[in-house]
Amino acid sequence: MRTSWFVILLVAPTLCLRAQGFQLTHGQPDHREGVAMAVHGSTLVTVVQQASRAADMGVQLLLTDLQGGSPEWVDIGMSGRVFIQQAVAHGDDLLLCGSLIRPGRNDHDALLMRVTMGGAVVWQWATNTAQVEEQLLGTAVLDPDGVLAGGVRRGAADSDAYMVRLDADGGLLWEVHHGTPADEKLQGVAPLADGFVGAGRVMNAGGESDAYVLRVDANGAELDWQSWGDIAHDEFMAITAQPSQVVLAGYSVDPASPVNARRKRAYMLALDADGDTLWTRTIGDTQWGFEARAIAQAPDGGFFVGGAAVKDHRSDALLLRLTAEGGLVWQRSYHLERNDVLADVQPLADGGVVATGRSFGHTGGRVLLLRKDANGD
Repeated sequence: MRTSWFVILLVAPTLCLRAQGFQLTHGQPDHREGVAMAVHGSTLVTVVQQASRAADMGVQLLLTDLQGGSPEWVDIGMSGRVFIQQAVAHGDDLLLCGSLIRPGRNDHDALLMRVTMGGAVVWQWATNTAQVEEQLLGTAVLDPDGVLAGGVRRGAADSDAYMVRLDADGGLLWEVHHGTPADEKLQGVAPLADGFVGAGRVMNAGGESDAYVLRVDANGAELDWQSWGDIAHDEFMAITAQPSQVVLAGYSVDPASPVNARRKRAYMLALDADGDTLWTRTIGDTQWGFEARAIAQAPDGGFFVGGAAVKDHRSDALLLRLTAEGGLVWQRSYHLERNDVLADVQPLADGGVVATGRSFGHTGGRVLLLRKDANGD
């Protein structure tokens, strides 16, 4: 079902006239946020998590032109409450991962879906294990060898890192979970030359989180895991893979920040296929906390990183441009409402970037769309 809705446009007048720079919001009251985005020809396709006043959770696609205009909304019909955490382009389709709560139940089952850019379901896979929590938080396409997803599974007192591999038609190849007596979860996954890698966080003995990386072989058997942590919390939120490395993005707490007001820094780490560190980078500010939540490789080999700049319970959308070795080229923040955050970034062939996320104000949450040129303008 397709419907056209009223559009709230929050953008400086000068930006409306420029092809290479806008920031705007779409949606009605209740709550909607952009989870992921794909560029499909002359259309921006944004995967939207939606929550209604009736407490239903659903998924929609928002179709716009490359300037974020002419919005069209597509409902993806699903039974139960659906929570989409990430999506990636899958040829001319989209691969969505997350979880669902079936009617009459209160536990999450893992969910993977392949849908067309017009919202038609190609295939759907889900677990059905009552009283066991399974959620998929990150996914990757392995064409022509199917798809991979990772997240969290809780069947006892502690949670485990969870991975699923499906074939090209959505059939299950394997499903594994690995962990320790502590809590683990994966926020992103990617292929390696001899297997797969997942990144997220593991809880330590002090009740704080450390950034966490798990490597498995082609059949899902654990090879090794590593963790990185300083004071307070550290976590990887996103991952991108190149032939010779994987690059992780998240946050670490600035040890120089006050104990009663710990301030986060964006944290990037590159690993080779053996799990050895190639480079690390932290980017912070003396007043604002930085959280990296999305990363994508630019055409020149560098990276765009999206997330949030946080201060006094408010946040602005954060965008960083890095070199191929993690050096900072520029950083920008964009303010629309009380809380703005980027959840996905997608480079453009002209050197610019588009992104989506959430803008939250006095009327609720709306889908944030953003496009900037190669200089972040």
